[in-house]
Amino acid sequence: MTNPNDPQPPSSPPKYSPVDHEAITKLERFEAIGHSALTPTGPRGPVPASVPPPPRISSSHTVLKMALAAVAGLLTVMLAAALTVLLSTRSGELVVNVSGAGGETIEGLSIQVDGVQRCSKVPCRLGGIAPGAHGVKADGHGYAATAERHVLVEAGRQALLDLVLAPDPGTGVRVSAKGSDFRLSVDGREIGSVPREVGSLAPGEHTLKIVGNPAFAPFEKKVLVPAGQMVEVELVAPVLEGMLSAEPGEGASGASVFLQIGDERRPLAWRKAVPVRADAQAVVVATKKGYDDFAQPVQFVPGEAELVMMISLVKQGQEPGEEPSAPVMASRAPRAKAGAPARKAPPPEDDASREEAALNAEPYVGGGPKPAAAAAGTTGKVSVNSIPASNVTLNGRDIGQTPKMGIEVPAGPVTAVFKHPELGTMTRSAVVKAGGNVTLVVKFKQP
Repeated sequence: MTNPNDPQPPSSPPKYSPVDHEAITKLERFEAIGHSALTPTGPRGPVPASVPPPPRISSSHTVLKMALAAVAGLLTVMLAAALTVLLSTRSGELVVNVSGAGGETIEGLSIQVDGVQRCSKVPCRLGGIAPGAHGVKADGHGYAATAERHVLVEAGRQALLDLVLAPDPGTGVRVSAKGSDFRLSVDGREIGSVPREVGSLAPGEHTLKIVGNPAFAPFEKKVLVPAGQMVEVELVAPVLEGMLSAEPGEGASGASVFLQIGDERRPLAWRKAVPVRADAQAVVVATKKGYDDFAQPVQFVPGEAELVMMISLVKQGQEPGEEPSAPVMASRAPRAKAGAPARKAPPPEDDASREEAALNAEPYVGGGPKPAAAAAGTTGKVSVNSIPASNVTLNGRDIGQTPKMGIEVPAGPVTAVFKHPELGTMTRSAVVKAGGNVTLVVKFKQP
């Protein structure tokens, strides 16, 4: 039996187990090649036979597919560009513009290229035109067709052709209108601005209509057009709303002037135009102490949207035929007797009277012989003048060029229309009382 107190024999060195040797080996490998060697790269368990392991895709294979796709896209773009260039170099473009002689738009336009209808509006742009010469024609309502024009189209370039249509000189109408800014239609078909020549009409009756100017009402007229003739027609539209102004005449200085419409009466300033509807039944009223009241209806002449009313007042109690401010003309004044005081003519009482005095100082050049059958007290006298001189009609009768003085007319309303070949037309109206004098004067606006 061994005594535990007896000295023990020396122990042999400890031996490592196989596991310890494996650990030491792994440690040595870790120190030699790094920690990554310890990470398992294979499957941790057995792989089922029915599921094969996923194939490994190389990164170089992915890059190759992307490169091939980019090359294919680039080739597509290059091919499209090449086709475009090829087509453009094998065809050209044709642009056709058509208008009337005054640049107006053509209604019912037809543009034919090589005998085929291609456009009804301008500009007419045609692409893909084969290189070479092409025939172009155009026509429209009221216009003669053009002769065929040949235009050369070059490959890859643009050819431009401008055509101007002339009015058809056959059966038709030449239309003018008093006033401006009108548009013409014939038989319900809009033609354009006036004046206008419209051809290619069938012989017979046609309806002409003008619209567009807000100062005038629409106006239409039926016209009979014989075969092979161009009929001259002037359209005169009635005034819808005009501009009225008052001009002071004899005795009107210091008068109060009003425009009365129904029960409404509002002041009217001298020479300041105001709008008045033609159907308003307006009346111009002027009053002055010691003078008879003036009252005259506002009546616009068809085709004339501006009315200047001359207002002349007569002193109360004045006898018919008496001229209170008639000037003494120096060329006709009787000689004064020796020792007798010279007689002086009464001075004009206002600017209008002075203007009338200047007119009356001219020799008498009335619009015709004095009517012998006119009874005393039923006529008056009218003097007209304009700056510069113009042709004038009085109550529709042409009396020649201004100035004209002492024209005898029946008592009542008078209207003078002054026409200047370059400055236009102006109208003046007044009321001539029995035995009275009225002066109508205009001054055209110089350009």
